[in-house]
Amino acid sequence: MRQQKDFILYFTLFVTLVLPICMALYMQNFAAWKYESLPLHSFLEASGAVVAIMLSLTIFIIHQGKLELNYQYYASFGLICMGVFDAFHSTVMVGDTFVWLHALSVFFGGIFFNLVWLSEYSISRKRYFIFPITLFFISVFIAIISILYPQILPQMLTKDGEFTNMANLLNVFGGSMFILSSFYFIRTYLSEQNADSLLFAGHTMLLGTSGVLFFFSSIWDMQWWFWHFLRFFAYLIAFYFMLRSFYNSVLDLDITNKKFLYQNRELNESGKLLLEYKKAIFEGSIISASDLNGRITYVNEEFEKISGYSKDELIGKGHNILRHPQTPKSTFKDLWETIQSKRTWKGLIKNINKEGKSFCTKTTVIPITDSNDNIIEYLALREDVTELVSSQEELKKNFYTDRLTNLSNRYKLFEDLKNTQNANIAILNIDNFKHINDFYGDSFGDKVLIKISSKLLDISYKLRYNIYRNHADEFSIVSFLDDEDNNTFIKHIKEILLNMQNSALKVDEEELSINFSAGISLGFFDLQFADIALKEAKKFKKDFIVYSHEMTSYEDYKNNLIWVKRIKDALVNDRVVVVFQPILNNKTNTIDKYESLVRIIDEDDKIVSPYHFLDIAKQSKLYPQITKRVFEKVFKHINFTNKSISVNITAEDILNKSTKEFIINQLQELNNKQNVIFELVESEGIESFDDVKLFIDEIKTFGCKIAIDDFGTGYSNFEYLLKLEADIIKIDGSLIKNIDTDINNYNVVESIVSFAKKNNIKIVAEFVSSQKIQDKIILLDIEYSQGYLISEPKFWEEL
Repeated sequence: MRQQKDFILYFTLFVTLVLPICMALYMQNFAAWKYESLPLHSFLEASGAVVAIMLSLTIFIIHQGKLELNYQYYASFGLICMGVFDAFHSTVMVGDTFVWLHALSVFFGGIFFNLVWLSEYSISRKRYFIFPITLFFISVFIAIISILYPQILPQMLTKDGEFTNMANLLNVFGGSMFILSSFYFIRTYLSEQNADSLLFAGHTMLLGTSGVLFFFSSIWDMQWWFWHFLRFFAYLIAFYFMLRSFYNSVLDLDITNKKFLYQNRELNESGKLLLEYKKAIFEGSIISASDLNGRITYVNEEFEKISGYSKDELIGKGHNILRHPQTPKSTFKDLWETIQSKRTWKGLIKNINKEGKSFCTKTTVIPITDSNDNIIEYLALREDVTELVSSQEELKKNFYTDRLTNLSNRYKLFEDLKNTQNANIAILNIDNFKHINDFYGDSFGDKVLIKISSKLLDISYKLRYNIYRNHADEFSIVSFLDDEDNNTFIKHIKEILLNMQNSALKVDEEELSINFSAGISLGFFDLQFADIALKEAKKFKKDFIVYSHEMTSYEDYKNNLIWVKRIKDALVNDRVVVVFQPILNNKTNTIDKYESLVRIIDEDDKIVSPYHFLDIAKQSKLYPQITKRVFEKVFKHINFTNKSISVNITAEDILNKSTKEFIINQLQELNNKQNVIFELVESEGIESFDDVKLFIDEIKTFGCKIAIDDFGTGYSNFEYLLKLEADIIKIDGSLIKNIDTDINNYNVVESIVSFAKKNNIKIVAEFVSSQKIQDKIILLDIEYSQGYLISEPKFWEEL
C-alpha cells in the first residue's frame, strides 16, 4: 500500500513538473515557430475561468455546514482571482492589458494558494461568505479598471512583441508560489492519504510550472502555447474534482434514500406494535365505555375491582352510580359539554365505590367517531390516583402550616386573603426579639415563639379571629367577620397588646416581658397596607398605627412594583431599545457622531424615557441587564457604520465585575473599536477612582475614546478631568441652554473651552435648542453641538 501511494505521488510529480520542464527545454529548438489564433486562446482562458469559478463555488457549498477555514477554502480564494482575471483576459486584444490581466491571474492566484499553509479554524456564517464575495468584487473592479484605463498599467510588451521584465517577474513569482503551495497538498496527501489533496497537488503544480515557463516564451510561439495547454490540463483536473464531488453527493443522497426506506419499514412494524399497546392499555387501565346517553356498555376487570360492582351490576347503568357528593355538578357539566363537541376531556374525579369508600381517578374521556365523524360511543380511561391525592392533601396541609408553631403560615394567609373581598388585618411584631435570641440562644427563642403562638391562638379563638405566623417574630391576626365593625377590631387588638404586655411570659424558669408593635389595616385584603402601618409604628415608636391613605409610601411601593414588572417584561420581550441623537461637527457642518440613549417601549408601543425607570432599575438590581442590552445593541450598529457612537457608562457599571467583563468581551469581538466613545456619566460620582482609571486605560488600548458627561456641574473639576485623560467633555445643558441670555453661564463655558483647547480636549455643547444658542457656540469655537436644534433622538433606521 505504501509503495502504491509513493508511485502515484512520483508519477504525479513527473507528469506535472519534470515532464513539462523537459518538453519546454526541447521546444527551445523550435523557437521560431509561431501560430497566431486569438479564438483558440480565448477558448482556453475562458473555459479555465469558468472551471475556476465553478470549483470555488463547489468548495464553498461543500464546506458551508462546518463553517471552517480549511486548505480547500483558502485555495478557493486563488481560484476566484484566477477565474475573474482569466475571464476578462479572454475578452481583450493583444497588448499590455492582455498580458497584464494574465500576469495578475498568475500572481494573485499563487499568493492566495499559499494561504493553505495557514491554520484551520471555525468562523461565523457571515464571515464565511463575506470573504469570497468581497474578493470576487475586488478582482472584478481591478480587471475593469485595467481595461478602462490601460495608460496607468506598466509596460508588459516590448515593441518587438517580447515580454518585459515586469511581465516575467509577475508570472515567475506567481508560478513559484503555486509550486510552493503544492508541497502543502503533497504533505497532506502523505499524512492523510486523501485523494483530494493529490488532485490539488497536481492541479497546483501544473499552474506553477506554466507560470515559470512563461519566462522562456514569447507571444504566439510554441512555448507560449505549451504552457497554455498546461494550464488547460490543470483546469481539467479541477473539473474532475467537481465531477467527483457531485458523484459523492449523489451517493450520499442514495444512502439517505435507503435510510428512509428502512425507516418506513420500521414504521410498518410500529403499526403492528400499536395493536399490542392497545391491548396493554385495556388490560392495565380502568376502562369503561358508554353510549350517547351515558349508559355503561362495557367495563374491564380493573373497573370492577376499584368500583366493587360486577359487570352485570354496571352494564346499562349511568356513571352517576359512582358519583361522590363532594364532586361538584359543574365538573360533570363541563365534561358533557366537552365530549359532545367531539373534544377530549381530562380531569380529576372523586368517586365512591359500592362499600361507600371514596377513591380518586385521573380520567380521560374520548368521543369515538365513525367514518362520517359522528359520535358512536364514549371511551373513558382512568388511573387510580387515590394515594397521590391523599399525599398532595397532606403536602398542602404542611405547605400551609408553620412547622415550629403549628399556626397557619404566610402562604395560608395569602390564600385566605385571595378568597375574600373584605378583611381587617393586624400585623404584630415582637420588639427587640433579636436580643432574646442573642442572649439566650436560638433554641430558647423558638420556645418563646411557641409560647407566644399558643397564647395568641387562645385569645384569637375566643374572638373568632384567624392567626398566622408570617415569619420569624411576626404574626398576623385577621378578622373575616361580617358583623364586626372597625372600632371593635381596633379595640380587640389594643386589648391583645395590653394583655401580652402586662403578663409575664415564663420559659424555662425565665420570666420575660414581651412588647409588640402593630400595624392595622381596615377593610382591605392586601397585606401591604398593614405592613406599611407597622413600619410607621416602628418608626414613630407607637404601640400600633392604623393605615390611612396619607401614608404615601404605599403608592410609591405600588408604583415601584409596576415599573419593576414593566422593566422585566421589556427585557424578556426585547423592548429595551436604543435611540441615537446626532452630534454636529461645527467645523465641517456634518454629522459624524451620535449619542446612544436607552428607551423602553411599553405595552401600548409608546416610547418611555429613562427618567421613569432607570432609578427603579437600579433599586431592583435590573440595571446591569439594561446596560448589557444597550451595549449589545449599540455595538451591532457600530459594526456597520464609520460614524462614532457614544454610549453612557457609570462608575457602577465599571465596578460591576459581570458588566465590565461583558463590555470587554463585546469590544474584543467588535470590528470598528475606534468608533466607540465611552461617555462617563459624571453625576454618579467616583469613589473607587483607581478601578475606574484601570478600566479606562484598558479600553483605550482598543482605540476607544473617553467623554465626560455633564461637565460643569456635580463632581466637575479640572484635575479630575486630567486624571481620567478624557478625549471629549460634554458641557452640561444647564450651562448651555441660557448661554445666549446669561453672561455668567457664558463666562463659565468660556473658561472651560479655554482649558480644553490648551489640553487638546474636544468639546460637545449639549441642549442646543435654538439658533441663538448655536451662534454663541460657534463664537466660542466649540467643536460639536448636540440638541433638538440639530435633531431629536431617533431610531437608527430613521437616521
